[in-house]
Amino acid sequence: MEFKKKVIGIVVVALLVVTAIAGGMMLYTGNNTAKLIGTKMAPVVEKQAQETVMAYATAIATEFQGFFHTVESLGSATKGSVELSLKQLQLEGIDFGDPGYADKLRPLLMEHFAIIASSESTLSTVYFGDANGNMFIYPKQEIPQGYDPRVRPWYQEAVKNNGPTWSEPYQDASTGKWVITYAVPVYYNGKLVGVVGLDVFIDTLTKRIDEVTIGNTGYVTVAGPNGMTYMHPNHDYIMKLNVFDEPALKPVADIIRSGKDKDVVTYTFNGVQAVAAGVKIPSTGWYVFAKVPVSEVSAGVIKVINDTKETTARSAFLLSILILVISAALIGVSYKMVSDSLKPLEKLRSVAQALAEGRLSEVNRQLNQIHYIEDDEIGALIRAFEAVGKDLVGTLNAIGEKLERLAEGDLSN
Repeated sequence: MEFKKKVIGIVVVALLVVTAIAGGMMLYTGNNTAKLIGTKMAPVVEKQAQETVMAYATAIATEFQGFFHTVESLGSATKGSVELSLKQLQLEGIDFGDPGYADKLRPLLMEHFAIIASSESTLSTVYFGDANGNMFIYPKQEIPQGYDPRVRPWYQEAVKNNGPTWSEPYQDASTGKWVITYAVPVYYNGKLVGVVGLDVFIDTLTKRIDEVTIGNTGYVTVAGPNGMTYMHPNHDYIMKLNVFDEPALKPVADIIRSGKDKDVVTYTFNGVQAVAAGVKIPSTGWYVFAKVPVSEVSAGVIKVINDTKETTARSAFLLSILILVISAALIGVSYKMVSDSLKPLEKLRSVAQALAEGRLSEVNRQLNQIHYIEDDEIGALIRAFEAVGKDLVGTLNAIGEKLERLAEGDLSN
């Protein structure tokens, strides 16, 4: 019956529309929730990243400052030992610059230098280059013919700065280890008498840089006030990469140029966006930089967003399946209800057909076979058919009786 199919079709379409709307709303809500999480969490994640790299940079800078402070103390002790030795000579009637003073001064200095060198395992050499060109060095070693400490960079820089000076790192020719020089000018009786120097192995510092890992691929570097990379986990960059020469590293270079004690920046280098914190080492003016890729910092939030999307999609799918299952059950129930409701109409169609063909006896018989007790439109229609059937039968019976009387010659009504 076409009407029944239409009714069932309407029910099916309605349920499918409800399923689509429910699933779509869940997906929409899930995506919006994921976007909201990303928007709200981005500042929090960025701040957390900044705090993390700043904590690493500060910790390493503090550790290195402790190391350099120890060297500075040894430098002061070395300077004091020179002054003390000169005073001893003076008590013996020998002034600085007198003939043969260097031979008298040497054993005094070596005794003091030996004590200083033994106090710190990272010390490579302890020495004093005087204003007359003499060189006193411990441990004792061969000095090249014509060697003049006064023309060496460590000597000239200390005199120029009129104070302690740190050199850039350089590799020791004999050991291959990285070394820095700490030089301090020495004044006696108000006059410059020379410069003391300490060569210090910094392999413990470079190893420390190699060991530090922030997240999965984050790391720590050290750069000098001139922008040169002094320490880096990738040793190919050491004393070769200058951040001042790399446009991509301008944010990092700006921290050094600013002279700030610390700062945090975001930059992109070699295709990797990173958050970096720079902290200044007071003694040397070097900067410790701790960096971590932004992708690692935001990985947690991205995972939450993706998990939210996946969970929402999975929930929407399961909800759709559930609705479809319920819909199938409802369609079955609806089909039965519609079928049961339309059965009287199907029988009424037979009644109407019999009525149209004049089979009045069948009309009453078929009407009597219809059992429908609901007081609705279908019930009213059945009752109307019953009334029509009775009227037609009554009318035909009356006509039949009149025809019989006429046949018998009765012309009365």
